[in-house]
Amino acid sequence: MTDEARPGACCLVLSCEVTTREDCLSRRGTFMGFGRECVIAECIALVAERDTDGDGLSDLEELDRGLDPEDPLDGPDIDGDGIPNGEDRDVDGDGIPNAYDADIDGDGLPNRVDRDMDGDGLLDPIDPDTDGDGVDNLIDNDDDADGNDDEDDEDDCPEEEDTGCDENDDDPLCFIRFLFEHDQDGDGVRDCKDSDPDGDGSTDDDADGVPDRREIADGTDPDNPDSDRDGLRDGEEQRLGTDPLDEDTDDDGLTDGDEADNGTDPNDADSDDDGLTDGEEVAAGTNPSDEDTDGDGIPDGQDTTPAGE
Repeated sequence: MTDEARPGACCLVLSCEVTTREDCLSRRGTFMGFGRECVIAECIALVAERDTDGDGLSDLEELDRGLDPEDPLDGPDIDGDGIPNGEDRDVDGDGIPNAYDADIDGDGLPNRVDRDMDGDGLLDPIDPDTDGDGVDNLIDNDDDADGNDDEDDEDDCPEEEDTGCDENDDDPLCFIRFLFEHDQDGDGVRDCKDSDPDGDGSTDDDADGVPDRREIADGTDPDNPDSDRDGLRDGEEQRLGTDPLDEDTDDDGLTDGDEADNGTDPNDADSDDDGLTDGEEVAAGTNPSDEDTDGDGIPDGQDTTPAGE
């Protein structure tokens, strides 16, 4: 009998069955190993740690509250009114509808600087309904809830050099120059506001998880999934809070991608707070995730032989 045909323990949310690995995975379970017996406590521990839909609540918490652990829109309920943030038209319960609220989720951060404006657990660059008003960004005329129609909202566009040309210019050469620089598909909608800037039918040409329109506004490359070539897609950087235009966000000598791979914090130059930057630790052969690599009781930053040599 091949390994794949051998049965083993399969955790299915709050239950456990002995079945084949293939059957387990087809039912979205976690296969615990060939020949393993069921231990329900292990399954519960898995569910308590896992957040399948990334909404900030563990699968166990969601099940306990009667929510769907695979639905990111039924996550936290900030105002406690029983309506999940992703569906609540007044997320913070202050009486001001999301569409008119300067601080939708009531976290003290104005919408214009809040990376998760509506508090639904989805960062704005990957949230299809940024302001939580129930209208998809692609058809929402004011998707940042600042009171300005998106077509007139300069907040959505980076500062542009004044070429003396605009979309209404009568000079054909000047108009073509404007299109080339600011409206690739010539549909009358500036690239930084256009859900499909180049008119090719795709709203995310490089499939990095960040819409083309947002990439143009942020200055990242909509045709390159890894604008700063640090090993992380732009969408991953948005989720991690790192700078998609800086390969080494925390200036510790390691690229953000390397830090994500080795488990250190790409936003903290000294992940283990031992007095050495992560880059210095890698160069010295010490563990950037362990403040006392050789276990001698002296932090690596103060140890003359931190690697135990």
